[in-house]
Amino acid sequence: MDKFSKADLVARLASSKDIASTAAASRVIELMIKTIKEQVSVGRQVDLSGLCSFKPAVQGARSGINYLTGKSFNTPPKKVVKIKPAAAFKAIVAN
Repeated sequence: MDKFSKADLVARLASSKDIASTAAASRVIELMIKTIKEQVSVGRQVDLSGLCSFKPAVQGARSGINYLTGKSFNTPPKKVVKIKPAAAFKAIVAN
């Protein structure tokens, strides 16, 4: 499987006529990532129309067994993020 990295995305944006330089494209990507992280961390859902949504959630407490020792353990609830791809994005990937 071939990879497309953040550096590749920055280069693609910088090659467009809408963004002046690689540095500007990099700042746009970094600001977007930072903003998504900030908004989800304070409990807001972020919807990127046509791509995906980032939704904060709480994963409940659970218990398990350490298979090495046989002892049971409990994990506390924790905050997680759920990422749901948009239907349009799923359709493009499926073809």
